[in-house]
Amino acid sequence: MKAKNIMTKKVITVQKNALVSEAANKMKQAGVGAVAVEDNGNIVGLITDRDIVLRDVAEADQPGQMRCSDIMSTNIATATPESNVDDVARVMSERQVKRIPIVEQSKIVGMVSLADLSQTRGKKSEAGDTLRDITTKQTFQ
Repeated sequence: MKAKNIMTKKVITVQKNALVSEAANKMKQAGVGAVAVEDNGNIVGLITDRDIVLRDVAEADQPGQMRCSDIMSTNIATATPESNVDDVARVMSERQVKRIPIVEQSKIVGMVSLADLSQTRGKKSEAGDTLRDITTKQTFQ
């Protein structure tokens, strides 16, 4: 099965120069835990709700006033719509992430999450294995 068969096609995005508060509001309105960060239509990073808490709320003098580019993760794993779902799950496990942007020519076209893996494939054990790998390998600094 391919990533394009299970990806969420409606991905919430923000511009890299947007305020973190805009990203947080978009996450809240859409009921999602991450937004893709774009610059001129190209994906340049990802911000999760955890990034906002750890890099903005916990560190900023005025939370929400930092720019998305200041807190986004830039070394993100991505996949293409043609990527095999098993490969996507493996990368999620190796990189200890819960979602992977799906891109074509640097443009985001979708997102695959652990929920997509478990709901669409019906392989809850694989999603569970991936989640266990993510949470047990994680080290806190």
